[in-house]
Amino acid sequence: MDYTVLSTEPCGCKLFRHPGRNMNLIILYCPKHEAAPELYEALKVALEGSEVENGRVVSRATPTSLAILQGFEALAEADGK
Repeated sequence: MDYTVLSTEPCGCKLFRHPGRNMNLIILYCPKHEAAPELYEALKVALEGSEVENGRVVSRATPTSLAILQGFEALAEADGK
């Protein structure tokens, strides 16, 4: 069954429509957008223990090895490696 490509974004994401079903849309994410949840989680871990008040960093935690590892893994996935 062939799908109709509705749009291709500059990042590489594509939006498809199922034939005969206008409301059945499919998004094919580019590597960077597909990795977004992992990047978000790695960032949360890396920032754990840091605080910002009035736009200024008031306490800074050193990222743990786990946070650094998660960050590198998420970036590799985003880069398609």
